[in-house]
Amino acid sequence: MFPILRPVLVLCALQGCSALHVGTHETCGETVTRTVLEAVPYYEQQSTGTTTRMVERAFCKYWVCEEGYSRQLGGECVPLSQVNFSPAAPLQSTGVAKIFGLMLGKRLDDPEIQNFRLNGATAEHEQSILEDYIIFRDKGLEFNFWQRVLTHVYFFNEGSRDAAVGVLEMHRYQGSLPFGLSFSLTRRQVQNIFGRPMFTLDGWDEYDIKDTRQILKINYDTNSEYDANAKILSIVLKSADAAG
Repeated sequence: MFPILRPVLVLCALQGCSALHVGTHETCGETVTRTVLEAVPYYEQQSTGTTTRMVERAFCKYWVCEEGYSRQLGGECVPLSQVNFSPAAPLQSTGVAKIFGLMLGKRLDDPEIQNFRLNGATAEHEQSILEDYIIFRDKGLEFNFWQRVLTHVYFFNEGSRDAAVGVLEMHRYQGSLPFGLSFSLTRRQVQNIFGRPMFTLDGWDEYDIKDTRQILKINYDTNSEYDANAKILSIVLKSADAAG
């Protein structure tokens, strides 16, 4: 039916994935067109109290579109002539983004960090060899430090899991979110507002912030970079040089 895809199907067969499927994939439950789709198992560490176990999950891995097409958000294969590959213009840092953005790069012992208060919320301080975490769990806010320098500010949605420090549940951040974002927005809605991300991979998108060395990172509840209906798990202001 799609002769150009035959070499892909051969490769697919060699790697044990599913055959060409147009419509809704039975395992992944996602609608695809002109695409080869594979359900890939992986193992995830899951902790409950003092018990830790490995749980098998599955995520969807997409293969290529026909020659001359590009895979877009939502899984559609769109002709290259119709695709704008330019990333969105840098976002203007104002309001909440500017206030918290000015804190990035400050040291853990800086008076501004030490004196930060959030409506009387209690801060938890977690540490590792190179990292520190100041967590306002009930308020859905977290500061991440690398070698005692603030590199990330997290705004969590309700129930978001912060696996880095073993915090299973975070309350939703109730204040104003950076750049007018809302936790109710889907990935497609965010991209309709901001445009094409500067970088996208699996469950997150990144946007450049104008005239700063900072990035807006949005984490979604998905393992697929093409999941248009994914909801926001957390919003992150991060230093451009920071990992993660």
